[in-house]
Amino acid sequence: MGNARPRPRRLAEKLLQIRRRLGLSQQQLVKQMDVARLIHYTNISKYELDKNEPPLIILLGYAKLAQVHVEVIIDDEIDLPGKLPGTFNYQAIFAQSSIVVLGEEATSDGNSGQTDAPVTMLATRSI
Repeated sequence: MGNARPRPRRLAEKLLQIRRRLGLSQQQLVKQMDVARLIHYTNISKYELDKNEPPLIILLGYAKLAQVHVEVIIDDEIDLPGKLPGTFNYQAIFAQSSIVVLGEEATSDGNSGQTDAPVTMLATRSI
């Protein structure tokens, strides 16, 4: 087994700040993030007390709800904005992107050309 990756020191503190500043209970937070099928609301307490690290999809839910970039939550050197919700608009970001299929096929090992397992490569681009 490898070493566990380091957990951001301020993650639990920031998660608690987000929920409190938005004026939500743990149950309301889970409902607002639309993750009730993934976690029970009691897990929120574990994240806020730094007992468990939330899955990435939960961190993304916090970021979307608080309207901050997920990096703000994860990076110990960046403080949450003074007012929440913030101004980062995830909907606008996704509206400006589209999936583009690149013209060349690549094999599953990443080499161009024709082999037994071609893979279509996808990329996003801003419109």
